[in-house]
Amino acid sequence: MATDQAHEQNNACVKGDGGAVGLTENPAALRRWMIAGPEVVRVISEFESSLLRARREMVILMNSLGMRTGPIHRLSHKMDDFALVLKLT
Repeated sequence: MATDQAHEQNNACVKGDGGAVGLTENPAALRRWMIAGPEVVRVISEFESSLLRARREMVILMNSLGMRTGPIHRLSHKMDDFALVLKLT
């Protein structure tokens, strides 16, 4: 499942029936959104940080082993693209 689809699915679960309109008409849906929103942001931020940390550690390890870092740089660009998608959603 694409990241934006997963994010939209999560939004739908939190908001309940009625979408954004449902938030204003359903107090329970609004409470869920208010409680879950900051936690969703925290989890996404934590995930992005772990991606950056893992990339740095992998490059350091590959350099210490004398391995080519070309493949890891290509992977890191893909990770950057993925992190950007997360920020845009």
